[in-house]
Amino acid sequence: MGELATDDESDKAKAAHDPFAVLGPFERFAVRVVAAFHRKPWVWIARVWQIAWVESILWLLFSRRLDIQGLERLDDVARDTPMLVVANHRTWFDLFAVFWVLRRRRRRLRSALSFPVRADFFYENPVGLFLCGFASGFSMYPPIFRKGRARLFNLHSVQLLIEELGKRQTMVGFHPEGTRSKSEDPHELLPAKRGAGELVLAARPVTIPVFVTGLKNSFWGEMKDNFRGTPTRMIRMTIGAPIDLKPWENIGRDPTHAEAQSCSEALLARIAALGEEQRARLAPSSKIDASAALS
Repeated sequence: MGELATDDESDKAKAAHDPFAVLGPFERFAVRVVAAFHRKPWVWIARVWQIAWVESILWLLFSRRLDIQGLERLDDVARDTPMLVVANHRTWFDLFAVFWVLRRRRRRLRSALSFPVRADFFYENPVGLFLCGFASGFSMYPPIFRKGRARLFNLHSVQLLIEELGKRQTMVGFHPEGTRSKSEDPHELLPAKRGAGELVLAARPVTIPVFVTGLKNSFWGEMKDNFRGTPTRMIRMTIGAPIDLKPWENIGRDPTHAEAQSCSEALLARIAALGEEQRARLAPSSKIDASAALS
């Protein structure tokens, strides 16, 4: 037990001094490649690719069946302000759909995109790295590792996200739940993880809550549903006003775990309230079966 503890402390020390030391050769290469497209001059290539190609792909998935509420709540958000978008998490496409709506329906919010992704595929083999660039314009950054010593790199990933939120015209997406909810009830959210709270308290960005339902984990399924003669499964998105951060103004930029957890829980509560707002709006009558619309 003592040796394990010592090894763990040694790994943490290495991660703090050189976070790349805990990664394998290809993982180091992949992280550095994607990071380059989040800095000048390559960031402009990534942004053009996202606008010209990625948004076109997403148009095929979402364009004909969006039911959006609350966009007017963002009217006072300045064009160049960094934003943190926090949303519920049911599918791989949740944040893609949210970002597509914000960038297409609020063109002045055409910010650079960044949201953390599990590294298991996108940062651990060449095919994953290629898809990270081709399908997302390298927006799936930074990586979150969930196995072995590489998990210690996640301490560095939090700092990378804080740096992203310090840049103008940047949108960072984050799921306070941490992982996908697989409940049959789309309004049943998982417990909040403290990561979202850490970002909010450390960076103090404009924080936008969103609740979205109606998506599935199938690229071809989404495209097929989008081009049906009459869409039968709508994508419902309720966007909230920027969250007031005044309740945490007396907390420093280096919050304790308890402070970060409390903040994350408050963020998730705002998302849940938007879910209830959406449910109440659909309750009186709907042309589409409620179970299908909210699946």
